[in-house]
Amino acid sequence: MAIKAARLFFAEEEELSWAWAFRSFIDRDITIYNESDVKIQVFGRKWLVIEGNGECVVVEGSGVIGETPTLNPGESFSYNSYHVVASTGEAAGALYGVADGERFMVEIPEFALNCP
Repeated sequence: MAIKAARLFFAEEEELSWAWAFRSFIDRDITIYNESDVKIQVFGRKWLVIEGNGECVVVEGSGVIGETPTLNPGESFSYNSYHVVASTGEAAGALYGVADGERFMVEIPEFALNCP
């Protein structure tokens, strides 16, 4: 399985409330490719976000965007997600699932979260 993560700056979010002042949404486009010879199903994910000030946030849960996609060989599944950050940082993670009756974990390579 291969995973591609693209980071896009989304928007300043100063208008929501004073507590959110100077925070930014970082928009992520994620595509999961099944490059194996067997059907796979993704059941969960875990993200580790480290902001420039050293603050670490762990986000984990079932499925991706409320779904547990099943992919036949050669298929892909794309989704969009975001994270609210106060400063430039880094993100990395993992997806968990089942392939051919066996559990698997695939790392999502680290990528930069750059705020303007």
